[in-house]
Amino acid sequence: MSDGVGSDKSDKKKNRIREAMETVLKAFESNPEKVALAVFKGNGKPSDAWSFFNRLIMLMNNTEDARGFRQWQKVGRRVKKGAKAFYILAPIRKKVPV
Repeated sequence: MSDGVGSDKSDKKKNRIREAMETVLKAFESNPEKVALAVFKGNGKPSDAWSFFNRLIMLMNNTEDARGFRQWQKVGRRVKKGAKAFYILAPIRKKVPV
C-alpha cells in the first residue's frame, strides 16, 4: 500500500516539466529566432554557462548580454542606480537521505 506521498512528488515534478515545456513551446511560436539563439552557445559571454531556460529568459527580455553586477564591473561597465534586473532561475540542490 502506498501513502500517496511519493506519487504527489512525482505528480508535482511532471507538472513542472509540463509547464516548462509549454513555456518553451509558447516562446518558440512567438519568437523562434530567440529560441534558436538560446540553443547555441559560444559568444564568449557569461551567459554561455547558463542553462537553456535562463538564456531563453535573457533573450525574451530583449538582451543578448546579461551579467551580474560584479561581472559588469569586470568589463568596465557601470550599472545605473535604480536599474532593474530580470530574474534568472537557479537550481535548488538539497541532499536526499538514502
